[in-house]
Amino acid sequence: MKPQSKKSKANISRKTILLPAICMISLVTFLSAITGCSTKAPTAPAAKSAASNEDTAKEIYESKLPVVIDFYADWCHPCKILAPRLEEVMTEYDSQLKLVKVNVDSAPTLAEKYKIEAIPRIQFYSEKCKEGKFFEGVRSKEEIKAFLDNCLKDCQ
Repeated sequence: MKPQSKKSKANISRKTILLPAICMISLVTFLSAITGCSTKAPTAPAAKSAASNEDTAKEIYESKLPVVIDFYADWCHPCKILAPRLEEVMTEYDSQLKLVKVNVDSAPTLAEKYKIEAIPRIQFYSEKCKEGKFFEGVRSKEEIKAFLDNCLKDCQ
């Protein structure tokens, strides 16, 4: 049997290190796509956050209609998958519900108030319904519709 050269040993150890790292990155990407993203990202500057928090809170709490709050972040891939589905479903509820989008990086106080631990998170808010109905992660259009129907039915 021929002894291995230093160069071939270096290639073997490089492969030994790279393969698990690539597998780990793939696993993290896959899991974040299924379950949602963590909200542990750098926050926006304080001045912008305060204005965004106040304006968004006012929009939510002064709405005549029940509000569907979409907590998201620009860097969150699952959020980008869910957003067009949610917006399409919401067109069927124009006269019944209002959609408010909350970027957790721009409005950290609101994210803290609703105890947001993962995004995307869809939160239902109504004066008549204080139960805190929500879901996290990517859902199909049918699942979003069923969630909204249940919220409307339970909070009449």
